[in-house]
Amino acid sequence: FIAGQWRPAAGGQTLPLLFTIALVRNAAAASAPSLATGESGGLPTQTPLDKVPVQTPGDPTMPVAQDPLFPAGEDLAGALAQAAREGRTGVAVLFEMTDCGECARLRAGPLSDPAVRDAYRQPFVTLGLHADTPQPLRAFDGTATTSAAFALGQRVVALPTVVLYDLNGLPVARQSGGRTDANTLIRLTRYAAEKGYETTPFDAWHPEP
Repeated sequence: FIAGQWRPAAGGQTLPLLFTIALVRNAAAASAPSLATGESGGLPTQTPLDKVPVQTPGDPTMPVAQDPLFPAGEDLAGALAQAAREGRTGVAVLFEMTDCGECARLRAGPLSDPAVRDAYRQPFVTLGLHADTPQPLRAFDGTATTSAAFALGQRVVALPTVVLYDLNGLPVARQSGGRTDANTLIRLTRYAAEKGYETTPFDAWHPEP
């Protein structure tokens, strides 16, 4: 992992411990979704231990991002192939949660800034994933999983979280919290593009003028 990047930032929404335990148990009990056949599979729909509803694909109450920056997606492998084909830096994923006020704050605030949008759209293929839903997902290695299980495997513990992946599908930088400012989000893209992660934690890295 990237040093200094795992702790939740101010303004982030932390996933409840029991909810996380429920996701682990559900992921172990559920069959993997079949993207080829269109079967939903994934996590079972029973109420998790902490009684936080895990919504199922097709649930009309589950918001789907319509913004072309970090649109809702289900194919990370395809996004990675597109990034490589177009000579981009990698893939940027925004992990969100249903009814997450801080997630909405991030989208309505910094992610609506034209400079931020340009910083992400040019070097990255972007996708939005809901960390609280069993939405079928094809992972970077092509295996079938769900958005909730993938988020858990990526150690996403606070939402919203932006994670930048290189062309090997490896996470190289992340930033959590709905109150993250535009300059920090832009600096994160340069950190990944200039491979600052090879020598310096993001908190201590500053680009050359």
